Amino acid sequence: MQLSFVALAALAVLSPVSALLLDTPVGPTIAGDTTTIFWETAPGDPTEFDLVLVPAAGGPERLLIEAVIPTAQGSITVPVPCVPEGSYIWEATAASSLFDVLSSTAPIEITVGPRCLPT
Repeated sequence: MQLSFVALAALAVLSPVSALLLDTPVGPTIAGDTTTIFWETAPGDPTEFDLVLVPAAGGPERLLIEAVIPTAQGSITVPVPCVPEGSYIWEATAASSLFDVLSSTAPIEITVGPRCLPT
C-alpha cells in the first residue's frame, strides 16, 4: 500500500511531535521502593507530563504514578507500586491524558520487595 505525498503530509500534521525521551532505568526495580526516572528534552516539548506504569505485555491496567511533572526538571524519584512481578514500561503521557504517549522506556523487570509482602 502506498500513501500519497498529500496523505503523508496530513499524517505529519495530525501527529504530535515530541522529542521528550525517557531513559530506561538501570539496575533493579523493586516494588515498594523508589526509583529515579531521567529524561532528555528538546525545544517544543510540552512543559509538563504525567508518568504512567504499564505492563509490557499490554492490557488495560495503566497506573498513574506522578501527575503534572515539569519537563524542565530532568528527573524525578517516584515510588514503585506493589505490582505483581513482571515486565513493565514507564510512559510519559500528555498531562491529564493517560493514553497520549509522548515517550516510553524499554521494558524493565519489577521484583516484589519486602514492603509489598503480606504480613
